Formats: sequence, structure tokens, C-alpha cells
Amino acid sequence: MGGYFPLPVRRDERVSVQSLKGFTRPRCGLIKGGVCMNGKQRNLQKRDITLSFLAKFGFSTRTIICALLNVKVNAQKGFFDSLVSQGLVDIKRIPAARHEIITITQEGLRAAEIIDNGIKVKHIKKYALPYLIHTYSIQSFLAKNINVVKEWYSESEMADMRFYRRPDLLYRTDKFKAALEIELNRKAADRIYYNYQQHIQDWQQGRFNFVDYRLADENMLNFYKILHDKESWPLYKLDGVKLRAVDQYDPSAAKRAGLFNFRINQPYSL
Repeated sequence: MGGYFPLPVRRDERVSVQSLKGFTRPRCGLIKGGVCMNGKQRNLQKRDITLSFLAKFGFSTRTIICALLNVKVNAQKGFFDSLVSQGLVDIKRIPAARHEIITITQEGLRAAEIIDNGIKVKHIKKYALPYLIHTYSIQSFLAKNINVVKEWYSESEMADMRFYRRPDLLYRTDKFKAALEIELNRKAADRIYYNYQQHIQDWQQGRFNFVDYRLADENMLNFYKILHDKESWPLYKLDGVKLRAVDQYDPSAAKRAGLFNFRINQPYSL
């Protein structure tokens, strides 16, 4: 189940609370729907949310997880220590990152699979700095908007969905369904047009209402918009690993529908 967060209870304590259909940040010991929790239940909820999140992304930071949980980082040392002592997460130090990375263990993955049956797990072998920043930027977007995001799918969960172009995140609110694309570096014009073209094909299949482009700075935003605003777009085909222009096409239908939305989103700062 994409982006569904679990109930704050153990498997043998399941109750008929519709908490699986999305997650809003817990406040004042309550879960969505106003169901009261004691401290033990609250810790179970935090644990389940954290393990599900880590399983879908492969790694995160204390800061992002605490933002997702709506708790203060400096008050959660005991919570993270308990996850480590239970063998559910590991704390890694990556020289290039200069900060601690929280990863999920095999035991944690087994717990996540019980929490969220059918979960698609993300396996990470290398922690290159650009990849870390890109993933953190996606996670930070989700944590900041979790109160309006009703359902979301990480990239690993979309692997079997046969997208023409798999976005960084697929998310749904009460009003729309969007494909998130976070761009840290400007792509070449041919690659941008090819990506636009693939997004249009996914949009035509009803996968989302629009593409939410988040660009690193104003220069990048202007470049993407200039290409977008041209009356006619070159049509590209993938020839091996290279793109080859084969025709022109009219993107007016996509423009009328407001398919592409461009905003500045500064990359996550380490």
C-alpha cells in the first residue's frame, strides 16, 4: 500500500480505526480521528511510521524523521536509541555527508513488512552525496506537507507501475494527484523535452493531474519554463543511450490543462 501509515498498535492489538488510509502528524497524544493514546501506544506509532518510511526510502536523518513525526529532535534521543537497541535500525557515518544516516536493518525490514503488508523495500548500496541530497529533498518535501498529503508512493513503490517516466514521488491530496520532480542540476534541453514527453504520456493514462517540478534556483526555473513555453516542441526518441530528434509536436493540450507546474525549491541543506 503506497504511502499508507500503520496503526499505532501491535498486530495482536489491531482495532477498527481507519488510520491506514493516510497519516497526519500526531498531536497531543492523539492519532487521526481523535483516538487517545498512552505513551506506549505513541511510541509504537512513532516506531511503525519510522520503519515504514525507512523501508521505502532506504535511509533518512533524525531531523527529517522528527519533522515527519512532528516532534523535536533534541527530545528523541531515547526513541532512536531504543530502535537501535532493538536491532531495528543502524546509525551510519558517511565521510562525505558529515552527519549520521539512519538505515533500516533486516530485522527492521521484517517488522516493516508486518506493519505494511506488500511494502516495496528500497535497497541502498552506495551513499553518494548528490543522491543523499536529492533523497533528503524528496523526504523533506513529504515531511513538510504530510498534513495535506493523503497518500504517497516512493520511487521504489512505483517500480512495477510501468510509468513512461517514474517521478521522484507520486502524491495525492484531497484536491489533486501530482507527480513530484525535484531537480538539483539543470538537464540538457533534449533530456528535458524527452522527460516532458514521457510525463505527457503518463498524464494521458490518468496517472496524475499535473507534474510538480521543484527546481533548485531561479535560473533553472527560467530555463525549464522557456523550453516549456515554446509553441512547438521537438519529439525525441531514445536511440540506445542517446536521444535523437525525429519530429515536432504540438503541446497545447498539455499546456491548457496546466500539466507542468514550476516552483523553486532549494535543495536540502546538510
